[in-house]
Amino acid sequence: MIAEFSSFFFATFGLVLSCILYELRVRARNLSLAADVALVYNLFCTLFLIISLFTRYDLWLRWCISVRRYSEMDTFVTTGLWKNLLFECLINIVAPYHFFDGIKYVEYSKDYEMDIVYEVNDLLLFFMFFRLYLVCRFLFYLSHFMNPRTQRVCAIHGCDADAIFALKGILQQNPFPVLLSALGVSIVVLGYMLRLFESPLSEASGQDFTSMNNCMWNMVITLTSAGYGELYPKTFFGRIIGVTICLWGVLIISLMVVAVTQTLEFDFKEERSYNLLIRLEYK
Repeated sequence: MIAEFSSFFFATFGLVLSCILYELRVRARNLSLAADVALVYNLFCTLFLIISLFTRYDLWLRWCISVRRYSEMDTFVTTGLWKNLLFECLINIVAPYHFFDGIKYVEYSKDYEMDIVYEVNDLLLFFMFFRLYLVCRFLFYLSHFMNPRTQRVCAIHGCDADAIFALKGILQQNPFPVLLSALGVSIVVLGYMLRLFESPLSEASGQDFTSMNNCMWNMVITLTSAGYGELYPKTFFGRIIGVTICLWGVLIISLMVVAVTQTLEFDFKEERSYNLLIRLEYK
């Protein structure tokens, strides 16, 4: 739990710090010293995050050995845990760094015949949002679907009490709060990502993507398949965000339909009562 919390803390703190730094820069504030300090803090957050991830996997391996799931001779290599650890480290090591400060990435827009200039650290900020999976995993650990008792019960029945099991359990118990929360968070996060890529083109296109409200509105109409067309992404990365929210919207709406269907179904006692009432009606 401690390792999971530290991963959650350093991931979110570094992400929030990078977002604040981006907002100050786009508002043309003089922040050379503040930027240096923020990037140094972000570097340490990333370093401690990697250490927390390694500690988490090490504690997991020790626990598996203690319950005899693995033998005492097993290591990260023999169990294959090194693959998951390496994958997570590669995801979380991506962050804005001081040595990338001032380096530009240029994308040419044929529609408007102009260059779109991005800071490399802004592109790295986009990839930092993948750290939000650590927030979800920490919330799963706070539920009772990933505690030690659940681990033992699942081990008896030959399954793993992992994040997927916790997600299924939470969706079974509270489908609508979970889906509505996921919907709201995805609109805000993907809207912010869209703002990162589309705002440099706002003046030329006449569509104000510097406004967070417009970006969130575009995410809502795209997610619900309404697509009014008054706002639409025009950059390469912005269109990737648009495709992502389309696919995410299909998934969310599908899960919402399943949740509504399950809510409207009778349980065993209700079904018996309903069948008896139908029989009495036709007598």
